[in-house]
Amino acid sequence: MYREDYAWGGIRMLPVIEPDGESTARRIVGCSVLLIPISLVPRLLGMTGSIYATTAVATGLGLLYFGVRRFHLKFSHTTSANKRDIATAGLKISVSFLVSCGLLPDDEYSLV
Repeated sequence: MYREDYAWGGIRMLPVIEPDGESTARRIVGCSVLLIPISLVPRLLGMTGSIYATTAVATGLGLLYFGVRRFHLKFSHTTSANKRDIATAGLKISVSFLVSCGLLPDDEYSLV
């Protein structure tokens, strides 16, 4: 989406280094897959409760969905609008996770 701008500015982002987008799509899916178990570590350590774990898994699956969708679009018809939708989905899901964590009761984060 911003490949030409990155290249013009001399910024070595994945879309500039590998213009076909396959590596970028693979990294998006890989990081999304890793995010789900990593986000459950606070629950496994007893630092948070079930509401946090449910929210973390739901938002992680949302990111994974859009990552797989991006990977699929790489091999089919991809438009700037599709790329923009997928890029903003990550931001929207992250913000919704942070807002939902802010709405959790205080005992959800209790270390006792």
